[in-house]
Formats: sequence, structure tokens, C-alpha cells
Amino acid sequence: MVLIVEDNVELCDFISEVLHPYFKTVKAPNGKVGIEYAQTIFPDIIVSDVMMPEMDGCELCQQIKNDIKTSHIPVILLTALNSVQDKFTGLSIGADAYISKPFKEELLIVQIDNLIESRKKLSEAFSSGGGLWEEKIADLSMDKKLVEKALRIVHKNMLNENFSVESLAAEIGLSRTHLHRKLKTITNQSASEFIRNTRLEKAKELMSKGELKINEIGFAVGFNSHTYFTKSFKKYVGLSPQEYLKSKR
Repeated sequence: MVLIVEDNVELCDFISEVLHPYFKTVKAPNGKVGIEYAQTIFPDIIVSDVMMPEMDGCELCQQIKNDIKTSHIPVILLTALNSVQDKFTGLSIGADAYISKPFKEELLIVQIDNLIESRKKLSEAFSSGGGLWEEKIADLSMDKKLVEKALRIVHKNMLNENFSVESLAAEIGLSRTHLHRKLKTITNQSASEFIRNTRLEKAKELMSKGELKINEIGFAVGFNSHTYFTKSFKKYVGLSPQEYLKSKR
């Protein structure tokens, strides 16, 4: 879904028509309404004019990027201002792209596609493990801090088999719904999957050290059932704990 924030009704309708064959669109007449929509419908991307009444595109972009609930949403700024300084200002406040008016329709479509694909690759990088996500998320400081904080909290509660999504949300300071949405967007995992997979990553680490037996490792990472641990591990890694252990010898 693309949120279009533009006070010029004709231009707003035109952009919506251009994007309609490829994306679902929602229109907002200014930055203030755009913020309200962004915080309720959570679009995949925002395309905003810069010069608008009540709240301009730069202020909208700053608020979007400084709110942990919306900081992951890419923002494209559209403006007739065409100086290098204007573009630098737009990008320095967190805009993901800056397109000068008048613009070619194809350019806007390609830019939206690229940003959505970039976010998709980011979540896939996290899901694949190996630390690749840290490089790709480097420019998304608030999102990186959120993931790092969530990881620290889960690790701190590793032995607590009753640690839940509600527990994680409470410690982070987000509602369960907002936490789920953020983690799903950034990591391609639900909040419950994030907790479970973090436990399983720790299990892999413990297996590599070889200091504990397999049946001890499951309990050490918060699984109260050896059967469930084995099933979860095989689904996540593709190997049973025994097979994984053999592969590391």
C-alpha cells in the first residue's frame, strides 16, 4: 500500500492513477493527516510532497522516522525545489529518496519498487542469520536499536520458559500489536517466531561449544519439552539437533 500525501488534489489524483495498476493507494491532503494515516494503516511506503499547508513533507518525514512505530516505512519526497541543498536537506532528515517535479511516471514506479524490494531483502537477510542483517540495517538506526534491544531482552530471559510476546512488548514499551508489526516488517518473523528463533540460535551456539548434552541445551534456552525443542530446531535449521551436532564435528 502506498500513502500519497499531496495538497494539490489534481496531482494527488494523478499520482494515484499512475500507481493504481501496481499498488493500492490511500490519499492524504497534508502532512498532518498523512501522519495520522501512517500511524493507523501502516503503509508499505509514503510518497509525499514537500510544500504543503499545516505540516510540510520534511516535518512529516522527520516524525515518521523518529517514531519507532513508523520508522521502518520508506519515504519518497516530491518537490519542485531542485537545488543540491534542498536535496541534501530532504535526505538528511531521513527521506529514502528525493524526486524533483516534474517527474517521469516510470521513475516513481521504479523507485517505489526498489525501496519495497530493499526492505524485503533486509527482512530476508535477518531471517537467513549470519549477521548480514546488521550491515543492511545500518542506515535504519531506530530499527536496528529496536532489534538489538529485543535480542538483549530475550537473551536475558533465556532460561525463563514463560517469557512471552507480552513480556517482550512490555519491556520494549510497545503494544503487542505494534511489536508484532515492527518485527514482521524488519525481520520477516512474528514476535513469537523472533523469540523462538533467538532461543534456537543460542542453542546452535551452545552445541558448537560442546559443553552441554542435547537434552540439556533445550532446557538451557527456555524449552520445557525436549520433543518440542527437537521439532522446533529441525524446522528452523533443517537438521535435527543430533544431525547438526554431527555436522559440526
